[in-house]
Amino acid sequence: MQLPAFRRYFPPFLLHGSLKRLPCPCRCLFISVCLFVVIKVLNIWINTASVLPHTSADRKYDFMPPASLIERPVCEEFHVALIVTTPDECRSASFLLKTLFFHRRSPLHLHIVVVSDVTLIIAKTLLDTWELNEVAYSFYTIDKGKDPSLLLTKFRIPEIISSSLAQRIVYFDNDVRLLDDVSVLWRQIGNETTASIGLITHSPCDNEQGFCFDDRLIMFNLQNFRLNPIRTSLLKASAESEVKRILSEENRNGQIFRVPCEWMVSHLTGCFESRCLRRANCVKALLRSDLASFSGRRALDLAREHILRVLNSEPPVLAAALHCTGRVHRQESDQTQNSSDMCAKYRYMAFLKRRTHLCYLGDCGGGGIDPRPIRGTDEVSLITQLTMDRFENLERMLTSWTGPASVVLYLSDAEAVELPARVAGSTRLRSRKSVTYHVVYKRQIYNPINYLRNVLINHTRTPFTFFVDIDLVPSRTLYEHLRQLVRKFMSDPGKKQLLVVPAFQMFDDLKISTPTNKKQLLPLLSNETIVGYGMKRRWNLGHRPTNYPRWVNATQPYQATFANAYEPYVVVRQDNEARYNEVLLERMGDKNAYSRLLYKMGYKFFVVPEDFIVHIPHPISAGSTTFHRERNYYLCSIQLHGGYTKEIDRRYPERKL
Repeated sequence: MQLPAFRRYFPPFLLHGSLKRLPCPCRCLFISVCLFVVIKVLNIWINTASVLPHTSADRKYDFMPPASLIERPVCEEFHVALIVTTPDECRSASFLLKTLFFHRRSPLHLHIVVVSDVTLIIAKTLLDTWELNEVAYSFYTIDKGKDPSLLLTKFRIPEIISSSLAQRIVYFDNDVRLLDDVSVLWRQIGNETTASIGLITHSPCDNEQGFCFDDRLIMFNLQNFRLNPIRTSLLKASAESEVKRILSEENRNGQIFRVPCEWMVSHLTGCFESRCLRRANCVKALLRSDLASFSGRRALDLAREHILRVLNSEPPVLAAALHCTGRVHRQESDQTQNSSDMCAKYRYMAFLKRRTHLCYLGDCGGGGIDPRPIRGTDEVSLITQLTMDRFENLERMLTSWTGPASVVLYLSDAEAVELPARVAGSTRLRSRKSVTYHVVYKRQIYNPINYLRNVLINHTRTPFTFFVDIDLVPSRTLYEHLRQLVRKFMSDPGKKQLLVVPAFQMFDDLKISTPTNKKQLLPLLSNETIVGYGMKRRWNLGHRPTNYPRWVNATQPYQATFANAYEPYVVVRQDNEARYNEVLLERMGDKNAYSRLLYKMGYKFFVVPEDFIVHIPHPISAGSTTFHRERNYYLCSIQLHGGYTKEIDRRYPERKL
């Protein structure tokens, strides 16, 4: 018996059960539709997997350079130049650097041109604290007044950079995001031996010279450039129109080589309509403006998703071994795995590099939101640290505090990308002046709380600082009263006096508004709706020396008697030598060790009489969870804190406790 036609092509297991009851045409149609859907799903999955690497191990895919370009016996150092003029550009440049480091396969030398001390400090701190392998960097400071045009500065890069450092260099604008190794760019134009400058050109061009180019990527063959008359002509140019005229003439003379347009794909360039966009791996670079939304073109949308994944990913891969050298940094686990000291991994936290981006957002003292300097002799900055889950507390705190503030956020890369939008979306924060946001990127599972505090102390511009935890809200008049008190008690550095702001505590089950002044607080304190911080706990030594009964009737500052476990929130001079011990992590007696150090250094503690801070109930922090669940963490907190206090006592034996 001859089988029906459809039985010759489909296996029998598809034809059992209820499917056999269908007429043959319906059965064939059903099976065809199912197979069509399966094939389409597999096709989409294969294309996506081949273009968008999910981990560092997937770098062999389409956006990566071919193996023939990667595996070479000699490592050539490639030079990249950037120009950073404002703190906001430092943030944009950090995203460019991340895509550059992610895709590179060779040693790099960065040449960063800055125009102020502020941008120099930000950029240098970022690279100094970034764990990178085979990356060198040099900084060059120029006078912005001499080069008012950014275009003029770009074409003077060969004069700014020392001739002994580089023979070839590529310049990128800070809003470029890369999808390939920059060494591939040089190999694509490796046959150019006579030209001096490489540019991406546009066509058609309707300007007077008939020559249009994209100045966001410029390649310099420095050896040819310095021997060519174009060097002198560009140095004498005083306007952008002159630069464009000179480049148009040199293009006709064959001194401009054309960079493939896929290295600057944008709505603003002719390459956006290029045939190359039909291939998923053709896009080598995108602009920041093209990351905002999908374009409807498959190649651009896949490239956009890949860049966003790189920007949101954690960066340990950036310190990985290079293909050409095989050299790699020692892994973090190798530092402690052979140690017999159970606290070795906690001690190691103090020596771990933590990528730190100063003035990531906000007022940077020139070029930020509010460029007016904060240099008054009685100015006090509130400083605090937080993670993104406490962001709402920051809004509440800065609503009550009306003075300058410096904030450091401990964030993942994905959270750092979202931070500008979070601040801009907050009606309370976006209108605030004189607030600086620093970012320290997460590394390891432990919160380096004392490292964050030291970042704030070292980079606060006011003469006095008031440290407070993020879960505390100050009274409305605290800032103005502190300015008056520091003039009276702390203007003379030789007196070694500091101010203590008393802390109070609200309870979880009481739905009351936070008091804003002492008159509102006292009734709540008398009926124990609010109590002195920690006074209802079994262990209440942390704030007992503040002497809350005396504070109730105080009208003038009074001296607190320091005790062994005292950990008050204090106002100190910014130029004092005391720093937090970075070996101590969260819940390791971190604040108490700092207070003990101040006391041993000879400081006297005076309590503020009319103002206060109130602790707002909050979910338990990750550090507290680790403290209670990880046995070694608890034991090491005792060991590390005890060892440090003994060190303080040996260093300052004059003052006894």
